Amino acid sequence: MLSKKSPSGVVATPHRQLKLRKRSNSAIARRRQCCANRVRRASPLRYISDIGIEYFAFGTQFEGFGSVGFSLKSLSFGELEVTTENNPDGTGEMYSPTYVTIGLTYSRLLTDRISVGLTTNLISERIDRVSATGDAFNVGLQYSGFANVSGLTIGVAVKHIGPGMQFGGSGLLRQATATDVLRPESPLVVEAATDELPSTIELGIEYAYSPEEKHSLSFATLFQNNNFLDDEYKFGLEFSFDRTLFLRGGYNLSQETRQDSYIYGLTAGAGVHYPFTGLDVTVDYAYRSVDFFDANHVFSIKLGF
Repeated sequence: MLSKKSPSGVVATPHRQLKLRKRSNSAIARRRQCCANRVRRASPLRYISDIGIEYFAFGTQFEGFGSVGFSLKSLSFGELEVTTENNPDGTGEMYSPTYVTIGLTYSRLLTDRISVGLTTNLISERIDRVSATGDAFNVGLQYSGFANVSGLTIGVAVKHIGPGMQFGGSGLLRQATATDVLRPESPLVVEAATDELPSTIELGIEYAYSPEEKHSLSFATLFQNNNFLDDEYKFGLEFSFDRTLFLRGGYNLSQETRQDSYIYGLTAGAGVHYPFTGLDVTVDYAYRSVDFFDANHVFSIKLGF
């Protein structure tokens, strides 16, 4: 179930949705002034039911070539007790599942308004003595100043496109006796089914209103079509004060899912950006309410130099 819902371990939060899209033409021009712009981001998340998500990314920009990024995401479950058909209450042994996704990203500006990006992900999932490995691709396009409206940006992204994943390993060995041949009991391999990746198509729109150069108010909305889940709608609002303090709020909903089945809703967040000599530091916090479980809390640190 975890592989179908989130092979990459990514959890969408309002501050990420807004900050990934909020790139003005003036900011792009400032980045072009140097040969390379390097950014590091680290973000831990305590997910539902004691599941932890750790995220680290590094990116750099090369003049005339584009931007290259590397990301690492992992899910931590802690130690779980081994159960079998003969010991459903546990054998006394413990194991720890390992879910890791390594991503490599390339993006560039096609014009002063249009940018594209491609990410290839290597997915590795291990549960006790079985494991699965797969590849997935994300591709996206963003158009700034759409319809010649200053501050209006649209974007589309297709995520988790790739072949299905199949578990294998010694954990699928079973002792059995063939009925159509004369041979003693021997180990046989149970062939696991191949599961499709949870592909999504996302369409986002953002409008940034800047009555003053230092302050801005941004509104973003996102439609997400899921191949295993119902469609989702996400809304976000961000206020930027002097490009230093950021306040955010949002709401997630799904019209097709029953109200008592969709567990996400209100989101909120804040961020602080402070430029030191030769170093930009941004600290972000995001909150997401979750029904039946503890709320999600996300802390991230971004370093730019």
